[in-house]
Amino acid sequence: MTKCIPRPRTLPLASAVLALFCAQLTCDEIHLADGRVVEGELARAADGGWDLRQTQGSMSVVMRLKASDVVLVVPGPTANQKALTEVRSLRAKLADLGSAEDWWNLVQRARAAGDLTLGRELASQVLDRDRRHDGARRFLGYTLESGVWMRPHEAAAARGEVFHNGRWMAWSEREDLIAAETARRAAVVAEAERLAKERAERSEPVEQPTSVIWIQPYQSPLFPSCRHGSWPGWTTNGPILHVQANGQSPGWAWNINWKW
Repeated sequence: MTKCIPRPRTLPLASAVLALFCAQLTCDEIHLADGRVVEGELARAADGGWDLRQTQGSMSVVMRLKASDVVLVVPGPTANQKALTEVRSLRAKLADLGSAEDWWNLVQRARAAGDLTLGRELASQVLDRDRRHDGARRFLGYTLESGVWMRPHEAAAARGEVFHNGRWMAWSEREDLIAAETARRAAVVAEAERLAKERAERSEPVEQPTSVIWIQPYQSPLFPSCRHGSWPGWTTNGPILHVQANGQSPGWAWNINWKW
């Protein structure tokens, strides 16, 4: 009798019972909260969740689930497992015998049970008996090109296509894509240069003189108390006139600092 374990939050002891079953049996049919029904080996994880291991052929994948993700676990062989067991039994009985159609029937049953790896192994047996078997060729990914069965890349090369950007395409399409990409990159570079120039123009500081040629101060012979501190001069960086002067006389004083 099949044992079904309800959702943990429905029965208080369901989690403990589920862990016990998983420790003793392979929990093959797992019903998830999102409505999916998957197959695999379920085991408790260290954080209280679940580790779901799914294996096909020589490949194995572990998926981490939360405790609340698992609604129902049905231990024991599932319908798909039973079907695959029967397919493998029939495969052993056929051995090197059987027609292409006998082996093709096993391919279809393995595919229906969800084991594509086994299906491809069986399809190769079909081709050993009938090299032009349409179903087996298409199942293994072949395409018919000019009356010859070819792999997809072989058929594309036969059509004169080239592989570019992850797909096969005509040479003219490849050239158009390269030209468009070159133009796009050139436009991006030009726009970046334009923006950089605008930023430089907005932030360019006004050039300030670094040095001034000063004329020595002098004293007016008519007004000995009037003394000029400096007179106009030219900077070494260009025609920027910088005038500084000051003076004094009895009762008043003055000062000038002018740039032009």
